[in-house]
Amino acid sequence: MKRFKWPVLGLVVVLVVILSLAGCVSKSTYEALQEDYAKLTADYDELQNDYDDLDADYEAVSNELAAIGEIYPPRDFSSLAELRE
Repeated sequence: MKRFKWPVLGLVVVLVVILSLAGCVSKSTYEALQEDYAKLTADYDELQNDYDDLDADYEAVSNELAAIGEIYPPRDFSSLAELRE
């Protein structure tokens, strides 16, 4: 019986602390935080969509550049005239 006394007492203390802290944030502040969270979530989703679009564009350009590099491999030119040709 002695073994179960301390965990039960500790649980009671934790519950009292949690219940006393439950009223620390006012309802209007909580609602404002919820609105901020909703706005930030919407902003995050929009930014994630923009990132996905940019990543797709990057992949397309990267593939195009690789294809051009296979046809015209990069090299050093002996003169400016050769470069222009």
